[in-house]
Amino acid sequence: MDNFEYDAPAEVYSSDGSTACKRPVTCRRFTRSAEAIRFTIEQLPHAMQRSTVMEAGGDRIKFTDIRALYDSERYPLSRRHREQIDACSSPAGLRISKGSALKLRRRVRQERITPMLNFPNASRSYDATRRCVHFWGNDGAIEISFFLDEKALIALANEPPSSEASLLESFDQNRERILRAARKVYERRRKGSYDLFASDFR
Repeated sequence: MDNFEYDAPAEVYSSDGSTACKRPVTCRRFTRSAEAIRFTIEQLPHAMQRSTVMEAGGDRIKFTDIRALYDSERYPLSRRHREQIDACSSPAGLRISKGSALKLRRRVRQERITPMLNFPNASRSYDATRRCVHFWGNDGAIEISFFLDEKALIALANEPPSSEASLLESFDQNRERILRAARKVYERRRKGSYDLFASDFR
């Protein structure tokens, strides 16, 4: 790993850490491997880290090596809350008292940076198979997919859309309201993609 390129694009594959045979796997894409490494170490729960794999430069990198890249002197980014992360999530951290662990977890939650979901990409497309409008947001280097249910979009429209073009036009007319709903859904739970329904606009 001495020649690892921290500026190379990377993908992080993680699951919920359950023992089920078919575990849902989430893929997150990053423009820089350094961002992918920091996300894995600082944001993923400990139970998910153990099964996480990063792909970069054609290599599949397991969590133990991801951690080594994070700890390396060559790592180019700042390490956020490093002591708290080690105490709260590492196996060694289990030796501290429960009261101290709770205090550390509260501190991490309080200091953790609020998700900054933006929508720099104005593109949207109609998915006839899923009967929804697909659009994208970004939280830093992470790209998140959103799928707006057709029925929810019809409920938002002043006049019921009658074609794919009119559905997309209705999306543009209600874009700000749709993006507000997307941000609320994103703040509830962090994952790779989200479905928006009529209930999310109430």
